[in-house]
Amino acid sequence: MGRTPATVYAKGTSPADPVETSVAAILDYDGVIGTLDCGFEGPRVNTFQIIGTKGQITLDNAFDPIPGEAARVTVSLRDGSTEIFDVIEDPFKVEIERFSIWARNAGQEVVHQELTEQNLAVRLALHESLAAGLPRNVEPVHAVEHHLLQEQ
Repeated sequence: MGRTPATVYAKGTSPADPVETSVAAILDYDGVIGTLDCGFEGPRVNTFQIIGTKGQITLDNAFDPIPGEAARVTVSLRDGSTEIFDVIEDPFKVEIERFSIWARNAGQEVVHQELTEQNLAVRLALHESLAAGLPRNVEPVHAVEHHLLQEQ
């Protein structure tokens, strides 16, 4: 969407637990609605899917990749065209390697800092909504502020 949602509303099986064992949420982008459904309980679905106005993107083998096994990305547009390609990199390994390089090289800027802070703001609002059982506004948060909030 290019921006954070204005409000979020989340319900889950363990509202006080910091690990989302089963969560469904509505993300309201001022009239454009997004939903998410995630968790460790229930049937194991290893697919990530984004559905938009022009089509959908599906990634199979998304969350628990087998080393060396490709994850298939399928882009299906509403005009009927489809593009399929495979990603062979281990996403968890790449994530850890990139974070390690960043953490060890003091003074480097955070890659995608704005997106990281937007993600953090949405996650905090979702946790607040889970705990309260009510919708929450998404307020801007900076990573340093979040660290200070955790210490309080």
